[in-house]
Amino acid sequence: MRKQTRDITKEIDGFLHRNRIILQTIMGERKQMTIDKIELEKMGFRFDYITGMKKNTQNKIYRYVYDFAYLDFTVKQIRLYKKE
Repeated sequence: MRKQTRDITKEIDGFLHRNRIILQTIMGERKQMTIDKIELEKMGFRFDYITGMKKNTQNKIYRYVYDFAYLDFTVKQIRLYKKE
């Protein structure tokens, strides 16, 4: 049971880490930007793996990958933010 749990946790951590590296690479020094979802998918971004989620007062849902956040901007685009 421990090995199975460790293997699953390691796999999920890998997806989260890759997602963060992709966002960090794309964003560079910018604090926010808009990008096509397909571009992130081509780079290997996995939208299923996030570290948190928050709904603001306007009912917009922010999804987090560690110190980065994103939300649907249009059907095909998302807006990326880097937390300070």
